[in-house]
Amino acid sequence: MRFVLPVILLTVFMSATSCKDTWSQEDKDNYLNTCMEGLNGQVNPDKAKSYCNCMLDKLVERYPDVNDMMEHMQDVVNDSELQKCKENLK
Repeated sequence: MRFVLPVILLTVFMSATSCKDTWSQEDKDNYLNTCMEGLNGQVNPDKAKSYCNCMLDKLVERYPDVNDMMEHMQDVVNDSELQKCKENLK
């Protein structure tokens, strides 16, 4: 459950991008920063970075439209493909 935090923080972060329909570089950078901050002190920084990059890659691939991703946040939290990113934390 503790690694759901970066996904939850994504909701807060993404609320600022609700009028966009793509992931800008700024969106990606902001997501990575928010994700890293959410894991700060919980895991090794290199593992956190690997996890956050994995999550971002999968989110962008699965939801190229930011608004679509926001509308399916519950699916994002429960997405088994995204959960595979946790392997990067081991």
